[in-house]
Amino acid sequence: MNTNELLDVIKTSADRHLFAIVGPNTVGKSHSLNFLHAQSNGESLLIDEEGGYKCNIARSKIKRVDNKYLYVDELSKGKEGIEGEYIEIEPSSRHIISVAEDCKRQLNIKFISSGSKKLNNILDIILSLNLNYIKIFYFDEPENFLDDQSIKVIQRLFDALVNNNKTVVFVTHSPRLLEVLRIDIDSVYLLPRMYEDFINLTFGQIKNIYQTTGDEINEIRVTERIGYGDALEFSKPEKIEHLFLNRLLSSQEFYRSLFYNEIFLLEGLTERCVLEESPKLIQYTQNVFYCNGKYQAPFLIKLFVTFKKHVVGVFDRDDGKAGKLPYEINSYLDSLVTLSNGLLTLKFIPFDLESFLEIDDTLYREILGGDYSVKKKEQLAKRYKAYIGLFKIRKQPALVSKLESLFNATSYIDWTI
Repeated sequence: MNTNELLDVIKTSADRHLFAIVGPNTVGKSHSLNFLHAQSNGESLLIDEEGGYKCNIARSKIKRVDNKYLYVDELSKGKEGIEGEYIEIEPSSRHIISVAEDCKRQLNIKFISSGSKKLNNILDIILSLNLNYIKIFYFDEPENFLDDQSIKVIQRLFDALVNNNKTVVFVTHSPRLLEVLRIDIDSVYLLPRMYEDFINLTFGQIKNIYQTTGDEINEIRVTERIGYGDALEFSKPEKIEHLFLNRLLSSQEFYRSLFYNEIFLLEGLTERCVLEESPKLIQYTQNVFYCNGKYQAPFLIKLFVTFKKHVVGVFDRDDGKAGKLPYEINSYLDSLVTLSNGLLTLKFIPFDLESFLEIDDTLYREILGGDYSVKKKEQLAKRYKAYIGLFKIRKQPALVSKLESLFNATSYIDWTI
């Protein structure tokens, strides 16, 4: 989808009034926002990342008197009429003004910071213009300089605009802002790289990816005669499936991945806790995403590759588990490499990290002390397996170097490119 097509969607959408433009730095998001504003036929306002604005209608010098706009001079109005003319403030505009005024009253301006100054500027702009004529509000990185509390003020302002039939389009680098706004994935437009088109996936399209992947995994189960229990991860009732996907797609972890070009996809929490101990294993350019088991990995790989992310997947090879679904999924994951157009790299660890870290009874006895028993050991292993691994690696920091050697040695890691 190019910028002109996005503008058509913004101007013609009857049921969506909030749009987010996201992506890594230097891909042209602000340029696209300025283009959208320039092509909006004098019906829009653009507030830039510093708190300044551009508006080619009802620009300035208005006062509000008894629910009416008073134009101080004709030039500020931009239309034919008499100097000092009063215009009724529409009910929707009055509600937006009321919310903006209330937000200003709650601002702590005793000490002006960059954040409070910017937020104050945004509210002043809303309060100083004739909102009757403005249909589309463009915001460039409204979260800049703002703390979490102030981001919620932006949320309140956006809610007021959208609930009063105004359209809001914003560029952001903030997963937190997206999370606070609870924006539908349908309204998120990803600009992956400079000079490329926007990527927009609807909830329905993502649900189809999820269901198709589930069907393919179930086919593996049937072909290999694997018990049904192993496939339950992709056999959720429809209503639960909807809630699962909605929760995933509105999480800060997922939103964060949209701002990276590379995703480091880890099978379990143990891998995440342990591998993050080494700054050499996970690059600053990679976002770590925990897929909560190998069952979810194929779906997440397909999802991120569709968003044109390069995925590095790290999984146990599960040797000795032939005939079990986790082992049989390996070949399915391998088949995805061919379909990924070079966007997928897989690393298969020939044994689980718990074995590599030599987690044994001696370690459990040290953690549990005099409270040790086989039953409590089993409970600890079940509930806190990942943190037991982390305890071991922090107790013996030399294991980090050993882990780095493991990942750099082709004799230990099967690479599929």
